[in-house]
Amino acid sequence: MKHLKLFENWQEGNSLEYTQDSHSVTPEQAKDLIKKALAEGGVKPIMLVGGPGTGPGAIIEKSAKEAGVEPIRLELSLMEPADFMGVPRLSSREIPNVNPEGPGVMSGTMKYSTPSWFPVDGSGIIVLGSINRANPQILNAAISFAQSGRLGTSQLPEGWLIVATADSHNFYFHRHQDDTNDISTVISDRFTVLNLG
Repeated sequence: MKHLKLFENWQEGNSLEYTQDSHSVTPEQAKDLIKKALAEGGVKPIMLVGGPGTGPGAIIEKSAKEAGVEPIRLELSLMEPADFMGVPRLSSREIPNVNPEGPGVMSGTMKYSTPSWFPVDGSGIIVLGSINRANPQILNAAISFAQSGRLGTSQLPEGWLIVATADSHNFYFHRHQDDTNDISTVISDRFTVLNLG
């Protein structure tokens, strides 16, 4: 995915405070950037990080409403793997047996059914809510989805923007049982991180 230069002259008269791994923005700036990213298309996913009272969910809802789209909201901390990735199923086919009188041999591969929330057309915002509180299996799948726009064999249609939210008071990710990694080392190359001030 291309990465729009959202932070260079993004709006006349407004500048953003830049830090090495993230950008500090007001709620109004975040809303405008989300709308711009949705309109431009093909941008790097966005992550809104804020503490209590900063309202990343409300900012996304307002952005979507002003852009005339309906967001698909996924609360990752409450989801099971099948809810996010789809239900696993065995895809089987019959292979002819070398013995012409014998039955065919069944062979198959494991695939995931596309989950009901996954869009097949249109445009909008997919909200990966509370990404830093998701269980490790969903977190890994969500990060992969944000990077590639793919979930199993399904590709996210053009016109969809992925926006994740994270709580700044619990802002770390578990990679291994005894190892925690800061956001900058785990996903800084996959998201444009906006710190809500």
